[in-house]
Amino acid sequence: MDINKLNDSLDDLNLHHVGFVCENIQSYKKYFLFLSNSNDFDFTYDDVQQNVRAGFIKLRNNTYIELLEELDKKSYSPIANFVSKNVSGYHHICYETQFFEDVIKKIKILGFRLISRTINGFENREVAFFIPKKNPDGPLLEIVTVVDH
Repeated sequence: MDINKLNDSLDDLNLHHVGFVCENIQSYKKYFLFLSNSNDFDFTYDDVQQNVRAGFIKLRNNTYIELLEELDKKSYSPIANFVSKNVSGYHHICYETQFFEDVIKKIKILGFRLISRTINGFENREVAFFIPKKNPDGPLLEIVTVVDH
């Protein structure tokens, strides 16, 4: 792949949301609603495959806060360990792109490991999660496809 094309694909990245994990999204939304023009979630999404419920609050700058909770505490969820150690807190940052495959390649070259990928995420987006190879406790990075609203 041409390095200029890789750099161009990163120029396309736009902040979509910051993910915040908590035990109960309904009880935590009050801490973020004042940053929006709403009194409730703009939308919620149950990802049964990952066993998480996501509630999205659109902020005044048109980015989102995503609150995440486990759907079923008796089943595996990728956020269960985080909740058991922290109860709540920052979990990941998400960018959207029109050049999904190119960005995935670039992020791998930059030293991140792909840890999950799905084609039917929220709003039917393609979703990929990464973690730094040299710091497995490091910040998670989520990349999603752009969706026309």
